[in-house]
Amino acid sequence: MFCEKCGAKNAKGAKFCEKCGNKLEVNKSNEFLEKIKNLPKNTKLAMGAVLVFIIVAIVVLSILLNNPVKKVSDYLDDYYGRYEKTNGRELVNIKDILSNNRNDEETLLKIKKTSDAKIGSWVKNFNTNYKNRDDLDKAYQKIRNLLKTIYDYYKGLDYILNDSKYQEYLNDLSDLYSSKVNYLYGVKAEDEYSKYAYFERVIKEDSFYGEAQKYIQDYVKEELDDYLDEFKKILEADEKVLNEDLLNDYIEQLKYLEDNKIVNNLDLSNTDTYKETYQKTVDKLIETLKEVVKNKEKDLDYNEAYDLIDEVLEYIKDEDKQKELEKQKEELEDKLPDNLVDKHVVSYDNSYAAKYGVTIKDKNYQSYIQFSFNGEAATRVYRLNKDYKRLRATIVVGENWPGNFKGELIITSGDKELFKSGEITKESNFTAKIDIDITDIDDITLEFRTTDDGDYNSYYLYIVEPYLYK
Repeated sequence: MFCEKCGAKNAKGAKFCEKCGNKLEVNKSNEFLEKIKNLPKNTKLAMGAVLVFIIVAIVVLSILLNNPVKKVSDYLDDYYGRYEKTNGRELVNIKDILSNNRNDEETLLKIKKTSDAKIGSWVKNFNTNYKNRDDLDKAYQKIRNLLKTIYDYYKGLDYILNDSKYQEYLNDLSDLYSSKVNYLYGVKAEDEYSKYAYFERVIKEDSFYGEAQKYIQDYVKEELDDYLDEFKKILEADEKVLNEDLLNDYIEQLKYLEDNKIVNNLDLSNTDTYKETYQKTVDKLIETLKEVVKNKEKDLDYNEAYDLIDEVLEYIKDEDKQKELEKQKEELEDKLPDNLVDKHVVSYDNSYAAKYGVTIKDKNYQSYIQFSFNGEAATRVYRLNKDYKRLRATIVVGENWPGNFKGELIITSGDKELFKSGEITKESNFTAKIDIDITDIDDITLEFRTTDDGDYNSYYLYIVEPYLYK
């Protein structure tokens, strides 16, 4: 240590200068540093770590205290916790934060996310167990008034309780409130049917009152057992046979479920058994439909596949399933064939065509070409412009065809014969499929010939649903 008066160096711990006798002053800071210097290495490291932690904590705390998102969250917590006693200063503070950050879209979006989560948790807190009506009404009025005050104050501002969120919360609260009121009435009901009627209105989202759902299930068990017996065979059908008959069975089952969901004034559609059965039927119906449609597409029966999807859509209520089927319909639309009766008619004799339906021998057809005979050949010539590759149709004999009448249908293009039916008579109960290659065909001629020399009248032959495929 050095003397402050003469500068002479003295021994460590000396109280007076060895040269001039001056009283030496001890430097506390140097003494502290000397002590630190003489500490063990591990102790020095530990003290350094503590010092770093303190510095980081101070920095983080400073950031948090000045974080606008954290401030908004804290103000909302304070407002909710002290709602009956607050003067609303928290809402003013939040408005100031929004104003100060009006040019910082990233911060505003973080505030929106935080406020949505915070206010959403208040609504979820309402879904709890209430033992009496007074507690329920008090909690309901608090959350509704609280939301309305915030909504009115910010006027539906997007970052704090916007219009859509406000309406969504009000709807959720209203449903839950009604559910809880009915539960409390049901608990006090004196007769079993009244209890059932109240418990039936307890919504599934009201998870605290699962006992109401169980009561409903047990109450209608006998009716459900009888109900399910009506289509038990269909539910156990061989799933490997996915054909139109099974498809129609599932459609009939859905009709039955819909038409008979009320039994003895009991609404079975609220029970888990009904819902599970309904969903299982829908799933099997769509699974079968997909297989049937796939098979029809292989046979180029796009129209029938399209109509089947349309029919099934009438019975499907699930929006996701509806979208799935609508998408399948759209894919089929690109494959739908054109109708021959829509094409340009070059010439015709003793024939007629229409796109509207016709019923022949109790069977309906969507379109047809009709040939009559009055002693001359009946013909019809269409122009295809080489646009198609295949013609498919069905030949059907008219109901008034006389027993002794004979005829033959021939389809040609120029000198080329494309199809010949062979002899057609009433006794043969003739029905034939037309499926011919029409690649590069420009004009196509359909001719109905007869070899009968009898008394001629309008004896009809039909080509029904004549479709052209590209």
